[in-house]
Amino acid sequence: MAAVPARVITVSDRCSAGEAVDRSGSLARTMLEEAGASVDAVDIVPDGVEPVRGAIGAAISAGARLIVTTGGTGISPSDLTPEATEPLLVARLDGLAEQIRTRGQVPTAGCRAGWWASPRATPMPR
Repeated sequence: MAAVPARVITVSDRCSAGEAVDRSGSLARTMLEEAGASVDAVDIVPDGVEPVRGAIGAAISAGARLIVTTGGTGISPSDLTPEATEPLLVARLDGLAEQIRTRGQVPTAGCRAGWWASPRATPMPR
């Protein structure tokens, strides 16, 4: 079975400005690769709707069939990853993000709910 082409997008003002180290993106990449995905890149973008949507669009254009975002889900006004992502999805898979957070090892991870689904530009085959 061929590996699923994937991309990880870290959403963080501090990491994108070089003020902090992105640990979640590299961890997500490792976990995806251990699960058999082929991750072509870990992109780091600042918080906000347009940077997130732009990075998702670039990932789709590059052939990603699985896109994982990390960050941008806190409660500050600029943490808009769910709002940026939701209109790009075909369907919501409620519960999956909660299961991932439940198994996570970062006690502050996941302040808000996340959505998981295939991007509109590349619906999954039936």
